[in-house]
Amino acid sequence: MEKRTNFSRIKKFSAVMLVFAIIFCLTGCIRYEAKAAVKTDGTCDFSFTYAISTQLGDDMSSSTDSAAAAFEGTDWEVEDYDEKGFAGFTATLNDVALEDLQDELEATGSFKGFSLEYDEDEETYTLEWDASSVSSDASGQGVTADYLEQYDGYMKFVLELPGKVIESNGEESNGGKKIEWNLFGLDEAIYAEFNLKSSGGSLPIGLILGIVGGVVAVAIIVVVIVLVSKKKKNAPAAPVADYSNVVPQAPAAPQQYVPQAPAAPQVPVAPQAPVVPQAPAAPVAPQAPVAPQAPAAPQAPVDPQNPGNPTV
Repeated sequence: MEKRTNFSRIKKFSAVMLVFAIIFCLTGCIRYEAKAAVKTDGTCDFSFTYAISTQLGDDMSSSTDSAAAAFEGTDWEVEDYDEKGFAGFTATLNDVALEDLQDELEATGSFKGFSLEYDEDEETYTLEWDASSVSSDASGQGVTADYLEQYDGYMKFVLELPGKVIESNGEESNGGKKIEWNLFGLDEAIYAEFNLKSSGGSLPIGLILGIVGGVVAVAIIVVVIVLVSKKKKNAPAAPVADYSNVVPQAPAAPQQYVPQAPAAPQVPVAPQAPVVPQAPAAPVAPQAPVAPQAPAAPQAPVDPQNPGNPTV
């Protein structure tokens, strides 16, 4: 029963704030943002931000204070909003399960046509919301998104996801993890399909192989460095010469350089007179051959016992 009472009070607040939204849109001096920040554990933080221009005076500011009081006694946490000439509040419902989000928002009365369905086979969520009830009256008065932007105001719905959205008809940013819809000028209902994967799906095989290859390369380099360092550590140390018994000698006195006198220049030798060639000698006439001599007569043999008498 307590929960129904809280919802009832929020419903009254939402009806009042919807009127404020239409009125202030005509002056371009309002900021309205509904945001669902989805988390990987299947919960989300859902928040409303309502703010009006401080140039409208204290009467309007007191109206937002009264609207913020409608959240007292509920599970919504309220914080003041004050930014760039706009003042108001932000109400947040933290850690609400996605399967309960639709009921929680319907209880406020501001999200008619909002639905969030889960596909167990595909493990995906499909969000749809016909936001025409929020913007139709203001659009009928000629209010556009450009008009609001001119006065730094806006009315939008934001979906933040842990991974890339699978499909949507909103303006995606942050790598598909943030989707934003301007509540003016929508030709169709807000639509988004997503899952709870933090990466938004599996990584490309090329990226996976690149990461694995890089890790392996680094591991190989580390192993090589460790092995080389270990080998150097275990190698025998080179013998160290023992110079403890060597008596140091005094350094030799530097030799004094005495410059030498330059050598006297040599007197050039006079060139010799050329040698006059001599006439060739006359050829020598050949000598007559010597006549052969008659051989000498042989001597008689000598008696060895009487050498003075030759034997006959």
